[in-house]
Amino acid sequence: MRQSLQSILFIQTAFLGDAILSTPLIGALSSRFPEASIDVVAIPQTEPVFRHHPDVRRVLVFDKRNPLLKPAMFLDLVRGIRGEAYTLGVSATRSATSALLMRLGKIPSRVGFRGQKGLTDPVRPPRGLHMRHRYLSLMRPFGGTSWPDQTVLSWAPEHDETAGRLLEDEKGCRFLVGVAPGSVRATKRWPGAYYTRLVALLESRGVRVVLLGSPEERGLCRRIASRAGTDSPVLAGRTGILEAAAVIRRLDLMITNDSAPLHMADAVKTPVFAFFGPTVRRFGCTPYRPDDRVLEIDLPCRPCSKHGGRVCPRFHFRCMREQTPDAVCDAVLQFLEKRHA
Repeated sequence: MRQSLQSILFIQTAFLGDAILSTPLIGALSSRFPEASIDVVAIPQTEPVFRHHPDVRRVLVFDKRNPLLKPAMFLDLVRGIRGEAYTLGVSATRSATSALLMRLGKIPSRVGFRGQKGLTDPVRPPRGLHMRHRYLSLMRPFGGTSWPDQTVLSWAPEHDETAGRLLEDEKGCRFLVGVAPGSVRATKRWPGAYYTRLVALLESRGVRVVLLGSPEERGLCRRIASRAGTDSPVLAGRTGILEAAAVIRRLDLMITNDSAPLHMADAVKTPVFAFFGPTVRRFGCTPYRPDDRVLEIDLPCRPCSKHGGRVCPRFHFRCMREQTPDAVCDAVLQFLEKRHA
């Protein structure tokens, strides 16, 4: 592997959580090759993750999930990659498309996970690593084994200003807690009725709750606030990724499922309590900071899925239903009181 590089192409076209978990790898590449510029290929949904990253020069958007645009965008991207004459390509996905981009783009040094075709330096990470360490294992061809593993989200001043306006009315609160009840996969969601009870309990104990999520989850968040009988602000659908990150940075605690807000909270160093049901720690996507907590119960049927599903395969959903709102509320209150003692 050459020791001096002029430009690096980093390809990360997975979902939001994966994009955030791969940010330490960008920092490691920048530290190892400080003279090189780094460009990132990302999907439209995750472009904000890299837009203000201090080590990224620019983001190339590739809408690979649009079947009508993908072929033309792929060819345009290949032409652009050839024109830039990148000296190193690093694929943070196992996608055949990512490997092909590097090869057709005539990048001489191509690093990625073993199994992709056309790599010059395939890497096989050990089993059992947290995802951010799996990504960092792609540094092996360059020597060195220890790299900072804190995930990163950066934003512009205007995103901070928007977050401040959204939370203007909550300035006098002793405790401010975020709740993100959504997830793409139904079995990864703690029940909505449980979130409703938790919000009601927390608000009755003097904890101000802010409900967060995507535009598609706004209805769920509004129902939870309404049925809880509270005036908890619903910010779901009112922020982009970076405004939401700036909001989460201001919270005392984030409560969520095994979903993207978990990784956003870790990236901005806000403690997170995360519900894990069908998924487990060894999959490598749990919160990792010292004050974080994985909320789970031990059952012989776990894990039942790597990504969650539509229904519980055994139709009892005990992994989530046996985690009661009252017990979670007690744990949250104990944490908040101890942290602010």
